[in-house]
Amino acid sequence: MGIHFRAISRIISLCIVLFLVSCAQSGPVIHTSTVKLLRVQEESGEFVERLSVFVLFEDDDGIEDFASITVRHDDTGLFWLLEADDTVVRLRGSDRWNGSSELAPPPGGVFPEGDYTIIAQDLAGNEALQTFSLSRMEFPETLPVRFSLDGDLWTMERNPDDGGFTENYLFVYTDGNRLVHVTKMPAGQQKFFGDLDTFRRQYEGASRVQCYSETRDGKAGVLLSPVDME
Repeated sequence: MGIHFRAISRIISLCIVLFLVSCAQSGPVIHTSTVKLLRVQEESGEFVERLSVFVLFEDDDGIEDFASITVRHDDTGLFWLLEADDTVVRLRGSDRWNGSSELAPPPGGVFPEGDYTIIAQDLAGNEALQTFSLSRMEFPETLPVRFSLDGDLWTMERNPDDGGFTENYLFVYTDGNRLVHVTKMPAGQQKFFGDLDTFRRQYEGASRVQCYSETRDGKAGVLLSPVDME
């Protein structure tokens, strides 16, 4: 009886150890990711290139168990490290996306073509990987849209020579640079109109608007400099 009890005890102890080890080694998962090559207009009117990378990240230990995202170009070894404090969180329904739209290219001003690896890491150092391929594309020589204000009335007009950047959006931000609203413009329409006071009534602290245009496949976009809601 004593030997049988000791055997059962050892089995139970082993199961507990295996359970604790499996919990300690539970790692993150990247369900999917979005990657966009951006041209971003600065206040000077000049454009710079940026890469937007967001991951739908999940960890068994909860949303706080997130440490960093690394984006690595496989051929050259170039990498960009985003610590948790460097990322922003975007909520799409119940989905929580971590990432940044402000990755800057290496000297030379452009991101290299080819294969990249995204590495999401939790606080215990466990990693999840996902890959993507980046190809150069032609951005339009002119702005895809023109935006103007007449008092509180705004107008956004599509440029016929938009270079395939046909999906148009208007972003609304607060003083703290927090994105509070996104309007997607109807497809096929040439001009769009609206009233800034509508945003002020709906979103406390709304202070700036910004135009964004992207390709239909969502792989590239042009972000114009923000406009103050005077």
